[in-house]
Amino acid sequence: MNPKSVATSCRQGEWGTVLRAYSLCQTTPAILHEQVILELAEEDASSSSSSSLLSLAFSILKVQRDGLDAIMEEDEVDGPAVETGTSSSPSLSKARSLEQKLAALAGNEKKYQNLQERRKLLYGKKSSRMERRERLAQELQNQPQVPMNRLPILLQQAMKWQAHTGQLPWIREVYEDDDEGEDLYDPTMMKEKKKKRKRKRKHLDLVMGSAAADTNVIVGDPDRDDDGNFEPIVQSVYEKVKFGKSATCESAVFFSKGLITSSSDGLIEVWNPSYSDLNTADFPFQKDSVMGHDSAILCLKLSNDSELLASGNFTGLVKIWKLSTGKCLRTYQAHDGSPVTCLDLSRDSSRLLTACSEGTIREFGLISQTLLQECSSNGHTSYIHSCSYVMEWESNSPVATWIVSGSADGTVRLWQKGVCIRILQPNEDVIHTNTNTNSSLVVDATNLLTESPAIHTVLAVPNLPNRLLVVPRASVAYLVNLQGSVIQRYENPAKEDIFLAATISSACVYLATLKGDCLVFRLEKGTLETTIREFAIKSTSKTTTNNSNGEAGGVEITQLIHHPFKPILAGFSNDKTQKRGVLTIWK
Repeated sequence: MNPKSVATSCRQGEWGTVLRAYSLCQTTPAILHEQVILELAEEDASSSSSSSLLSLAFSILKVQRDGLDAIMEEDEVDGPAVETGTSSSPSLSKARSLEQKLAALAGNEKKYQNLQERRKLLYGKKSSRMERRERLAQELQNQPQVPMNRLPILLQQAMKWQAHTGQLPWIREVYEDDDEGEDLYDPTMMKEKKKKRKRKRKHLDLVMGSAAADTNVIVGDPDRDDDGNFEPIVQSVYEKVKFGKSATCESAVFFSKGLITSSSDGLIEVWNPSYSDLNTADFPFQKDSVMGHDSAILCLKLSNDSELLASGNFTGLVKIWKLSTGKCLRTYQAHDGSPVTCLDLSRDSSRLLTACSEGTIREFGLISQTLLQECSSNGHTSYIHSCSYVMEWESNSPVATWIVSGSADGTVRLWQKGVCIRILQPNEDVIHTNTNTNSSLVVDATNLLTESPAIHTVLAVPNLPNRLLVVPRASVAYLVNLQGSVIQRYENPAKEDIFLAATISSACVYLATLKGDCLVFRLEKGTLETTIREFAIKSTSKTTTNNSNGEAGGVEITQLIHHPFKPILAGFSNDKTQKRGVLTIWK
């Protein structure tokens, strides 16, 4: 609100402009409404419609009566109005004085049809409309300039972001005798800890309560925290999410209020931030029912604001859910009979991207519920493992949106408007080279390798614009730009041990291997930081069949996921030979 412009509008009698300016503030001066009522009553004398403006004046007085009752009328209107609480003054309040004046006008229309008599009643003998306007303008002009709700908006956005990242939890999970440093893989230890552990849920009062910020929340510099230390790396099993005896986990997504999983029995479940039980505090609908499909749900995608959830199943059906209520908002038969293997939502949640096992990519409008485009020209020839929207940035501004897909045919394809613009394919020369520079994964569509390791992971890199992590079923993974140039390589020291699954944090690359380990690389430097031994065995359930040594062992890791803001990792396998489906949380 600009006080000078408001004062000018006041002098000109533009009360709509003045009141709109004050509508952005918590309170509007009552004397403004008094002046509006007086001028409406004055103009009623020249109004063609009978008592229309006078009736409007009565209506405004009724609405604003409380504010006008707090100000006392003066014998002489030369001075400013006086605020009172409990006063013994015999003077009338502004509201009562206006009420008497309007009643006099309504009761003696003939006398006050004379404009001079009317003005004398309304403004008094020593004042006029223009003089009152000038006094009001001076008073408004001297008020300090107030930003138009800017601070409350910024505070609201800051609190929403902190809650979204987990720094400001709405509900705190408090454990007694909780020792997070112990390895929960030991079955006996897990039973003992479950007996000792007493969980308390405390609702956070944002005004009076206190909330200790999570020191492990990862924001800012992707390589180092405020003390110059490297991002914490997961070390031990923290919790296990178990599924039905005949069900396995198919997909999972971390978010600020816990974890969302989908399983082979067609259920979508939202787990609490401790990953020990369903989150019925934030999502009470789970007390009676859960979201789901009629067949196995192979993929999930959460919108940026955590309001919408997309799920795709084995029969090609995609559903859009309102996460807070568990209601299905949209249903798409995205691919007839072909399993939906991956999907994504656009940045503004207005578009849906789906891909299937036959190599087809389709884009739908969430509002129009129609097919917008199909990426079929020079497309994939096999199972699509990864498909997502990737923003191209230039000078801190988005300049284009790419569709990036990775497939079992060994290629990564970049699409614009349904047309394949660029194809990336790791070849023998790039895989076995020891240099990171002067190499490219770009190939011509006419020179594709007939045998190439499947691409199971393509991820946009957080905090590094225009960068992709490309992981084939090989012993080398790549950090590339959108032009296909190799920026960094992540190579397994054991050449014969290939990567099966991958995920990325703000500073690390996690790669699960065929031998059952998990290698942790520095994102930008490409150095191997640590190896988590027996990761697959500890992250999965024992199988119903024996291995080559005659023992029941673990199975291959299907997917890795990392929490977007905390050093928490999860891994699972959808191998049906497991005795029971399980997703394991590492911390």
